[in-house]
Amino acid sequence: MGTTWRTLSVIGVACSMLVSCSSDSDGPAATQGAPTTTVGIATDVSNSTASTDATDSTTPPSSIDEAADQAVAEGALLQLSDFEPGWSEVASTDDASQASVKAAIAECVGSDQDSALKFGGAVAETGTITSPDGDQIVEEMVTFAPTVAAATERMAALAAPEFALCIQPIYEQWISDAMSDSGGTLEQVTIGTLNVTPVGDSTVAYRITVTAAKGGRTQDLFVDLVVIQVGRVLASPGFQSKNTPFSIDDTEKYIALAASRLPAP
Repeated sequence: MGTTWRTLSVIGVACSMLVSCSSDSDGPAATQGAPTTTVGIATDVSNSTASTDATDSTTPPSSIDEAADQAVAEGALLQLSDFEPGWSEVASTDDASQASVKAAIAECVGSDQDSALKFGGAVAETGTITSPDGDQIVEEMVTFAPTVAAATERMAALAAPEFALCIQPIYEQWISDAMSDSGGTLEQVTIGTLNVTPVGDSTVAYRITVTAAKGGRTQDLFVDLVVIQVGRVLASPGFQSKNTPFSIDDTEKYIALAASRLPAP
């Protein structure tokens, strides 16, 4: 990614805080003012069957095969080959500030993990998958909960109005500090519902829009955060785009693909 993108896309953390998308590593790529704040309460766009299909297991399996879960999580991730030629992928890492913010957001759903989507079990993550022009980024995490009920409870916490209200000041402070450190200013942060076609047992989706300014130039950054539940598995593809959002057609294509790779409960 270029310097301009890295500087103005400090909300790359907005993706990273929830779906654990991270800052770029130095490894080679594989190629194929006072801000104004608006909070729109996100809604759960669950399938109508979620309340019955996703709550029938409250007891952990007598023996969870963590190695098998890990293999399934890794196999469920979006792949570079899912994208058009010219997209590239690099490994990702978190810096200390990103890790701190992710932990704070995890607290918003009552978790003591280092991510709002982790349960202490299997976790798999993509690298940073970037479009040829560097204007779009896709990243994904897949995690296993110990039970279907635990996964369902986490989805309810993510969809609750309190969640958007809780993460708003966290994002605002983090991004404002980052922009200030780089000589820019954060002008506005908006968190609201992203209307997508539900998939899996349950789907929760947010759009975070950031307006930032530097050197007399203003730029918008859009981060679409989606969490999909199938049984005790959560998949969280995230979509980041500069100036214009990801098209809903592309977003829904990758959401459906991510859901199709999750194991049936």
